[in-house]
Amino acid sequence: MKLLFRKRDNEDMAFGLVAEEDDDLWHLYNLISVNDEVETITSRKVHKDIGNNTYATEIRKMRLTLMITKVDFDSANSSLRLSGKNIKTNDYVKMGQYHTFEIALNEKIKIKKKNWDSVYKEKLEECTNVKMNSKVAILLVNCGEAQMYLLTENLCKHIFTLSKVIKKKREKSNNSLYAKSLGAFFQQLLLQLMKNVDVEKMQCIVLGGPGFFKNDFLQYVYEKSEQKNDKNVLSIKSKFLIVKTSSINRNSVNEILNNQQIKDQVLNMKVVSHIDVLNKFYKMFDKSEEKICYGNADVKYAASLQAIESLLITDRTFRNCDVVTRKEYVAMVRDVRNSGGRVYIFPDNHTTGEQLNALTGIAAILKFPVYMPEGDDERRQNEKREDEEN
Repeated sequence: MKLLFRKRDNEDMAFGLVAEEDDDLWHLYNLISVNDEVETITSRKVHKDIGNNTYATEIRKMRLTLMITKVDFDSANSSLRLSGKNIKTNDYVKMGQYHTFEIALNEKIKIKKKNWDSVYKEKLEECTNVKMNSKVAILLVNCGEAQMYLLTENLCKHIFTLSKVIKKKREKSNNSLYAKSLGAFFQQLLLQLMKNVDVEKMQCIVLGGPGFFKNDFLQYVYEKSEQKNDKNVLSIKSKFLIVKTSSINRNSVNEILNNQQIKDQVLNMKVVSHIDVLNKFYKMFDKSEEKICYGNADVKYAASLQAIESLLITDRTFRNCDVVTRKEYVAMVRDVRNSGGRVYIFPDNHTTGEQLNALTGIAAILKFPVYMPEGDDERRQNEKREDEEN
């Protein structure tokens, strides 16, 4: 993400950004909220009077400023939509008329926020720090089926699914049909990998799966690249790592990131620290519930006692609340840090964020046992049900 400018005016903050990759759109999704003012160039159908009470419709580009009423992000297609009311005079759009921005890559966008806080500041600094944009490709392979995921700091994005029928391997046979169909599958898989992923930018490419097909695929890659002297593939051979997983579904991403060899490769990615602290939370949950808590009421109570060692909270928890509640969360983050605790803000689109959202979206590991006031169990269950409904 490119930062064009940043200007503070009392409690308001105005800044200009250019989204340079899909991950940047996710950052914008978490920076922009309802009642923000957003200005960018957009396209809109307009009616032109050509005389004799006749009008022609044409699409014109124009600069609009909207007061945002709705923010939508589609992670599957990496698309960000901002809906709102026009608040500046324009030749084609009346004041108060509604419009929707489709935010595209490499386009300037100006944002003015009226309730700037330390968490927004942290998000802005994070998304404009180029060093934090490291990536990992995860290719899960089994017999005739494969799934590809791209892992960034904030997204676990599904890239493609490949499925092909592999002829059965039979005894007392030369198995030429099996070898031919498997070779065709591997060929197609390599083509999809090179087509859909900028492999040169990958920090590492992890091959996972329950059987031996991931190993066979890597051997195929080595052999074909050497036979054809394919420099593109030869240049990335050292980036491949193999990890055994129980399946090739999305949950296997967590299995891979729990592998110590992978952690060593992606040590600078915050997702690794998120997995570690979430694992620690669940282990403590099994052993001593008095030293962990989850749910808004329990975590607030623990924070009031300065008892929080690690605060776990998701982007969605910050995003799906009113201004007053957000200020309470921001104050909690500040107080936890001031008392020596650590704060982990989980992206929704990682499997860790999904797990935490299923557990109300906010949790904490405590410095010492805290016994919650009576009635908190029931309230915590209600919070969990409400979060699942949302």
